[in-house]
Amino acid sequence: MSKEIELKLTFPSRYIKFMQDMSWLEYQGITAPTVDKLYSIYYDTPDLRLKNSGCSLRLRRIGKTWIQTIKSGGHISAGLHQHDEWEVPIHTNQPDFTQANDPTIKQLFKNAKLQEELQPVFVTKFTRHTQRLRLAQDSEIEFCFDHGKIIAGSKHQLICEIELELKSGNPLEIFRFASSLVDKSPFPLRLENASKAERGYILYSGYFPSPVKATKIEITTDIHLNTALKMIIESCLDQLSKNENGVLAAPDDIEYLHQVRVALRRLRSAINLLYPASSDPEVTSIRKDLKWLTQKLNPARDWDIFITETFPQIAPHFPQHPGFPLIFETCQTLRHKHKKAARLSLHSRRYTKLLLGISIWLDGISQCSPQKVITHTHNKLSDIPIKTSVTTLMADLHQKIAIAGKKLHTLDAVTLHALRICIKKQRYISEFFRELFPQKVCKDYIFLLSNLQDVLGSINDYVTTQKFLGEICIQKNKKAQQHEAIGIIYGWATRCMLEKRKELEYAWTAFSQVKPFWENDGRR
Repeated sequence: MSKEIELKLTFPSRYIKFMQDMSWLEYQGITAPTVDKLYSIYYDTPDLRLKNSGCSLRLRRIGKTWIQTIKSGGHISAGLHQHDEWEVPIHTNQPDFTQANDPTIKQLFKNAKLQEELQPVFVTKFTRHTQRLRLAQDSEIEFCFDHGKIIAGSKHQLICEIELELKSGNPLEIFRFASSLVDKSPFPLRLENASKAERGYILYSGYFPSPVKATKIEITTDIHLNTALKMIIESCLDQLSKNENGVLAAPDDIEYLHQVRVALRRLRSAINLLYPASSDPEVTSIRKDLKWLTQKLNPARDWDIFITETFPQIAPHFPQHPGFPLIFETCQTLRHKHKKAARLSLHSRRYTKLLLGISIWLDGISQCSPQKVITHTHNKLSDIPIKTSVTTLMADLHQKIAIAGKKLHTLDAVTLHALRICIKKQRYISEFFRELFPQKVCKDYIFLLSNLQDVLGSINDYVTTQKFLGEICIQKNKKAQQHEAIGIIYGWATRCMLEKRKELEYAWTAFSQVKPFWENDGRR
């Protein structure tokens, strides 16, 4: 068994001819470029048992030789693919497990019925241009440029991608080299978070992966805060990458964009709370780009909420009003405009550079001493326990929230939004480190915090609705009816906002009565 570590980048098919000339890589090449025609057959059972168990079985023909490859487990994040891989030459294009000596493979395929049910589910046919490159620190990678097709029955999908596979040395050099490729390339390169096998399965089944929520992070008391920060950011990148393709390929499903924004908020909170050093140029650049991306995605999400949640609450009460269909049509146009801008931002060079930059920075975080991670703006972390550091951070945030809550009824929309952001940060930091504390009291605190966040979020949605109404361009026909419809929506949003202000008081009362879990012995 070997561990496969590779980074994938995709590019528009119109640049294939440019990529076929690999002379610009010669200065780093340690082998001459080669060109191969590759034909691969992917096998699975009719109910896709291999895929559902996190495994893939591929037979690839290279010239007159067949290579059987099994990949299992592994992880994909920010374009970096890591898998356990078993390869063996075989004599035909049929799976052959007689030569499988690895006990893991024997266990996977010991079921005779499974072997009988294996059948081709899709194939890949592509041309591969390959060259071995030497990078810094004596690291070596295999640069592959692939162009061709994935074919499943009568359906097909283009392959236009670069694979950078680590052969020896430091995986960090793959990210650095990819970053230089993005800088030099005259066309946009995008990190690809789905393997050819994953894309083939989607093509074959017609089923696109569901939106992915944040997963629990297993942080223990015996690790340093810098290690925890790395785990948290990797979790955020994982959530981001698993929803990114959904935003691009399924724009009508609003949950993908929502989860991308959640991942970004968690990521920004982690960096701002646990590493607020403004003197670090890498962190400053990452913060700036994360803010840029958030601002690009926010309008699309806000219009999603208005079109799918707010407007449907109001319009049914005025079924005969002629202004509502016209307003809805205009709002849909604005929504599509902002969703297109969101997709373009995920296709942009700046976004790819951001993800690569975070991965490069993370490597530095894992190598540095704990003193370089800062728990809050003024106090640097020493070798004190992680639980103590996190407790100090959460206590500071809790105090800020408590001070704002005492004058809750006097806060305007802008200040309420600032409070909501502070509550989000507290919720994320509590969720990141919840494994360090008693689960019952921690869960209760996070629940009440989330309830506060939800109510404040609803208030913000209605404030945003009022702002959106000012952006609507009135169509020439039926101006009076459209103005009247806008007035109705504005009044509705105002009434709902006032009701939510009352609900906020109840949510705050419940939250203010709970004792913070980091100082709680299990009793309220």
